[in-house]
Amino acid sequence: MTLQTTKLPPQGGTARDIATAVNQALDGKLACVGTAAIPSGSTQLQVVDPLVTAGSAVLLVPTSTDARDATVAITDGSFTVTFAFATTGAGTLTYAVLG
Repeated sequence: MTLQTTKLPPQGGTARDIATAVNQALDGKLACVGTAAIPSGSTQLQVVDPLVTAGSAVLLVPTSTDARDATVAITDGSFTVTFAFATTGAGTLTYAVLG
């Protein structure tokens, strides 16, 4: 999933850049959302995302029934999703990283 958002440089940006970034955030267009493919027959899935830190909250949105009972373990730079049962088919998992 590719999300087109405006990222401001550390030193700031033009008034237009700032307004665009703020308006996108207010509209819910945040660059902290991603998707991961779940291989068939897997019991775990590691997702590497530079936004993830040990203090992050990772919110999962299972888009297949295999992912509905998943648990998450978080480390800096990645998180591991463990499924209650081996997946029966390929699927996807949408996630959001907060913090």
